[in-house]
Amino acid sequence: MNAAGGRAWPQAASIVDASLLIGAAAAWGFAVAHTDVDRVGDLGLLGTVHPLYFVAPVLCVVGYCVELMRGALRPPVLVAYLVMVMLIIHATTPLLLDRPQYAWTYKHIGVIELIATRGTVSAPDDIYQQWPAFLTGVAQLSTVTGVDPLALAPWAPLFLNAVASVLLFAIARALSEERRTAYLTVLLFQCLNWIEQDYLAPQGLAFVLSLALMLVVVRWLRPSRAERAHRPRRWAWLHAGWPPGPEPANRGAAMAALAVITVALAACHPLSPFLMAGAVVALVALGVVRPWWTALVALAIPLLYLAPRFAFVSGSFNLFDGFDLFPNAAGNTRAWGSRGQAVSALAVRTLTLIVWFLALLAAFRDRRAIGRVLTPLVLALLPFALVLAQDYGGEAIYRVYLFSAPWCAFLIADMACQLRWPRAVRAPLAVLMTSAMLFVTVQGRHGQLVVDRQLATEVTASRYLYTHGRPGAAIILATPNFPARVTGDYDRFNAGLAYDPDLVTGGGLTDVMLNDAYLPLVERFVLSQPGSTRYLVISDGMRRYAEYFDALPDGSLDLLDETLTAAPQWTVFYRNADVVIYELTA
Repeated sequence: MNAAGGRAWPQAASIVDASLLIGAAAAWGFAVAHTDVDRVGDLGLLGTVHPLYFVAPVLCVVGYCVELMRGALRPPVLVAYLVMVMLIIHATTPLLLDRPQYAWTYKHIGVIELIATRGTVSAPDDIYQQWPAFLTGVAQLSTVTGVDPLALAPWAPLFLNAVASVLLFAIARALSEERRTAYLTVLLFQCLNWIEQDYLAPQGLAFVLSLALMLVVVRWLRPSRAERAHRPRRWAWLHAGWPPGPEPANRGAAMAALAVITVALAACHPLSPFLMAGAVVALVALGVVRPWWTALVALAIPLLYLAPRFAFVSGSFNLFDGFDLFPNAAGNTRAWGSRGQAVSALAVRTLTLIVWFLALLAAFRDRRAIGRVLTPLVLALLPFALVLAQDYGGEAIYRVYLFSAPWCAFLIADMACQLRWPRAVRAPLAVLMTSAMLFVTVQGRHGQLVVDRQLATEVTASRYLYTHGRPGAAIILATPNFPARVTGDYDRFNAGLAYDPDLVTGGGLTDVMLNDAYLPLVERFVLSQPGSTRYLVISDGMRRYAEYFDALPDGSLDLLDETLTAAPQWTVFYRNADVVIYELTA
């Protein structure tokens, strides 16, 4: 009877798991099929999607958390739940939208097309061609498979997060003997990573390569027992509770792997390799990575790659103009222009502070045996140096969170797995907190879907402009949020400009009705841009941008359209239902 009962329990558990997974998939599929993306408002995806969408991830989180509390883990079940969670977070918008989201995705599409058609990355004044590893790889993939980069772009977040999850699981297994910690780390990371840096962009691959580099470091470049025995006594308290693990073997192969990954990282993104070099230097200095010249390799490669490009990147992008703490930490939005923007900003900032607090709390709990969490603690804290060391258009704080998030997830998971609270308390609390994190992350990623969405008509207009526009012309946008630079011929326009100029952020025409009284100021700004011909673009996406961020009064761009139509010196170069492109002819 006991044996029969023992067999019955796993069978019943499997039935429950299958039911939860099927229920989650059905709820998610029904929600996606019954969501009208044309109705999206300033609250984004969660304010528009069918209510059954909210059921799907909770079912997965319930199943995942209960499975983690079982006596014997079943990896296939945990992986199935995790995959479902990732699909809900990262595959919903690709299924709802007919074109890739984010206007800035398209400037990467243009570089990919340029590389695929011309086979060159030689432009000295194009940052994407100077750090081309990711875009060259996508161009090669597109050429070999015959798949348009526009078809690949929507699925980049799902792919990059899947690879990152595998790497993070391996890292967590190297840092802890407890498998539950590794599984919970991966789930928490997916539920707290609201930073949208994993789209079709170099920084998405750079983040994955950073995890790969750290896996090599923490798994194969840790000190041997003999090296630990001879560590300086002044560091002994830091190494108390050092986690057991396999003795490092074949360090030569590990160093070769570290060098190869660092080369790829250095050719992929300007900043990420230096953050990783700083991490390696810190771990070497604290005696948790050996040999000492690992730091030399990690630092020398990105320095050698940057040296001939430093003047260009520093002068054009201010990437290394740091020591300006408050602006760097403030983010790239100084004010909230709409209810939806305020909701999203408050939600993700609250989540960020909670994550950092819980990570520090976890480290504090292990203060008497800090060695067991020393590596993740250092790696969670080190990204804060970015706030002091660089200015990246106000995005420093986002990169701080992104690069600290995996290690915070590990610290929180490690603490959670050590708790000995009753299961009746742990299970509901875990489900509640993880589900809340997940929904905040979805809000952070897709809260401004009304702006991020790019219409097919807008992409068509952009392609027409870059295909039929006069080479050497200047292209000016009424506001940001247009899929510009979408073809490989983008370099024939806006020569010498890193960004497409616009009337709002570049021309300073904010909070005004753009009627005929402002036409002289508009023309002055347009004529100040270098080019033989000037085009001015007004689109539906720009109207949505102006409303969401409160950049212009309602109706201002419609009034500008009417003003340009009536002005004899402006002619319509192209028009469709959502876009009009004017040419200044006199």
